[in-house]
Amino acid sequence: ESPLQLYKPLVAECQTTLAWARRTHRWGKEMPHIPTLGKAISNCDVLQAAQSMVLITFLVQDHIYWLLKVGILKFTNYTPIQWHRRNLRFITLSHVLNFSLCVREVMQLKSKIQEAVAKGDEDAVKKAKAGIYDNKRMMVRYVLTFIQMLHVSQVKQLDDRYIGFMGMISSYIDASKQWTPTPVLVQPTPSVALPSEKAAGA
Repeated sequence: ESPLQLYKPLVAECQTTLAWARRTHRWGKEMPHIPTLGKAISNCDVLQAAQSMVLITFLVQDHIYWLLKVGILKFTNYTPIQWHRRNLRFITLSHVLNFSLCVREVMQLKSKIQEAVAKGDEDAVKKAKAGIYDNKRMMVRYVLTFIQMLHVSQVKQLDDRYIGFMGMISSYIDASKQWTPTPVLVQPTPSVALPSEKAAGA
């Protein structure tokens, strides 16, 4: 038996506490997605509209899970954990739709690169290539989180070690967005006259 098994209850408790803290402060998170949904519907963008609807549904049902957990709501057909696992299937679908949106964005950016090359616009080419790179990173992230959600929602039982490793990679991709390097302005060093120069000037 691994010595790490001794820390499993502590890690599980810490994970649960952090998850409930995140869920407690998640109220209102669906609001920014409502204008996106309205814009997608007005533009007849079925893919974006579906993604926004699924995500909004997940967030609303996540609030219901919170209300069930604290005892404000009670369902006869669902326990809180059953409701939560049911809701995770919505976010699983959301990852599929997000992946599809990234594929569409990559295809559009490739077309922009061809147009920019024809015009000789190097800045536009660099910007489009950076966008393709970011979208491909997110595609990897959505594949990993899709597999994780299959496991957590108990649609498909997988090895916890693999799921944990995938979680580390997807978390790194998320966190790396906050590490965008900013240019450091180098302050010019003030010139200081040497003693010999001061004497010469005198």
